[in-house]
Amino acid sequence: MKNILFLFILLNNFALAQEYFTTRITSNFCTSNLKVVATESTLLNYTPPFKVSLFKGETRTEMFTDEYGEAVFNNLPDGKYEIIVNLDAQCIVQLPLKVFETYVDNIIDNVTVVPDCGNNTGSIEVIASTPTTYLWSNGATSNKIENLSAGMYSVVLQSGACQGTIYFKVNGSLPDAAEYFAREDYYASDDKGGIWFYSPFIINVNGASQRIFNNLEPGNYCYELETQDPPNLYGENLYCTCIEIEDNSFEVEIVNENPQNCTIFSETCLKANIISQNNNYQYTYEWYKNGIKLSYATSSICEFGPADYRVVVKGAKETREATFTVRYGCCFLPIAPTITPGYDHISSSTYPQTGTGMIAFGLFGANDWIITLTRQEDNKQITINSSNTSQFIENLPSGNYTMIVTNKYEPGCVNTVNNIKIKNKVCT
Repeated sequence: MKNILFLFILLNNFALAQEYFTTRITSNFCTSNLKVVATESTLLNYTPPFKVSLFKGETRTEMFTDEYGEAVFNNLPDGKYEIIVNLDAQCIVQLPLKVFETYVDNIIDNVTVVPDCGNNTGSIEVIASTPTTYLWSNGATSNKIENLSAGMYSVVLQSGACQGTIYFKVNGSLPDAAEYFAREDYYASDDKGGIWFYSPFIINVNGASQRIFNNLEPGNYCYELETQDPPNLYGENLYCTCIEIEDNSFEVEIVNENPQNCTIFSETCLKANIISQNNNYQYTYEWYKNGIKLSYATSSICEFGPADYRVVVKGAKETREATFTVRYGCCFLPIAPTITPGYDHISSSTYPQTGTGMIAFGLFGANDWIITLTRQEDNKQITINSSNTSQFIENLPSGNYTMIVTNKYEPGCVNTVNNIKIKNKVCT
């Protein structure tokens, strides 16, 4: 009969149990602490101390609360516990069932998982707050394991009589990563690269998330990526990707491929020579001759005649230009002059003697030459910057002349013609 009355009171008060007391659980490694606290309403209607009984199977533990209605049970092993509190001789309440489990995470201060970016570069490090031994699934016994390939790992932590296991996942590089979340054509400037990572991935840089990286020098860049979804296992949301920023910078120069061909009847063949670290890129070409765009779209061209040439080369991320001037070379020496005698005239001017004699000769590419004609009798000189293919030097008095022809662009290219004699016609 007594047991039936106890059960009736217990069931009658069970629904109101949480109004009488609150419970707080602090989990350690493999034990927990339980704190039972009377509510303000309970303290107004009942006078502590209250007897608190814990039942774990057949094991019973009892404790009286303090004057404030608080009771603390420390270092309780894992398991299921029933809590019954005697408010007085007639009122008994049962608190909701409590289940204590091993929380190995409670002794973990920090876990660092590094994904495998290739060649077994993954690692896991666990730092515990209490003296702990480690036994990893690969047999290691330190708190950090390195040189890991992608895969599943676990560690058994032992602290005194308490033992727990933590599971990890080391991810590798994401397949086809550049196709769906990274764009390698985001460039901040002509000669520097950049990478743009799309959602759902973020990259932690000094504690802040970052998606865009620019002003990158050419090279291989590896990043640890983190998904925004919370992981079920340590490392499950961490990935790695490596992206190559190519060296697309280059310079261009124009090379004359047949400099020996230096007549107006010969072709001049020019080639745009690319100086670059990346020889696999396909460049585009635009050629200009004396400012007029040519139809060529190749690296080499062949054209007739002297001219100013310019090539515009477009690479992966930048454009370069080069210029080249084609001139006639030293092989274009003046032909033998034709001498026409003339009549001399005497005057009192600064050039006291003039005449009607003439020297005629031809020069290919005449605009490239400086002609100096010296009369030996008085060392008087005439200097002409040639402007025509056919040259005529007129109004010359009789005498012996020396003609020196110099390439204005190549001062070392000189041709001298001596013993040019102009006779004075005799009046008849």
